[in-house]
Amino acid sequence: MLLFLLLSACGGRTLTTDDAEGHRHNFTIPREDLRDPPDTGVALETTEGDGHTHTVTLSAVSLDLLSDLNGIGVSGTTEETGGHAHEWHSE
Repeated sequence: MLLFLLLSACGGRTLTTDDAEGHRHNFTIPREDLRDPPDTGVALETTEGDGHTHTVTLSAVSLDLLSDLNGIGVSGTTEETGGHAHEWHSE
């Protein structure tokens, strides 16, 4: 279960979830949240896939680790929508 990592044109970090129910989702962490993580973390919405989205919640600690482009592994799970959730991994 390898996560695909992309740097978005806006300078954030885009992650792709693992496949669940035959589809995947992307979510982008804005550059400003990586440079200066909010103390309360962030809640992000994924792209639509199979007619729905998911919410990804990241703590300030996770954002700080994800800002290291040399890649400290961070993993998580989206909130459940439509009876399923997706795992994601940064490596």
